[in-house]
Amino acid sequence: MNIGVIGTGDIGAVIVKKLRDAGYPVKMANSKGPDSLRELSAKTGAIPVSVEEVVQDVDILFLVLPQKAFPVLPKGLLNKAKKETIVAARRQGPQFDWVEVFGRGGTPPRKQRSCCSSDFR
Repeated sequence: MNIGVIGTGDIGAVIVKKLRDAGYPVKMANSKGPDSLRELSAKTGAIPVSVEEVVQDVDILFLVLPQKAFPVLPKGLLNKAKKETIVAARRQGPQFDWVEVFGRGGTPPRKQRSCCSSDFR
């Protein structure tokens, strides 16, 4: 199972580390680019890539971003993902903190509370 993570702050870095400790191949990306992820890559073995590359050929994609970052993700980003990719998005805001899990290609969401997830599909 191949995994991608967008967002490598405190929580995203822990997700990357835990997944790598469990032996999963992980690609990771952030808004600063792959060069900014060298240290985390050296510690975990995760592969730093661009935001556009992280969605390609993964089975699960974690979006670990603050609410304000969702609208600035590249338009159509998830169109580059495999149809079967499961996307888990953690969103934070002043009045909420929750996880949204949804499938692609017509798969009904298990939990959907959305204010802007359609902006990057």
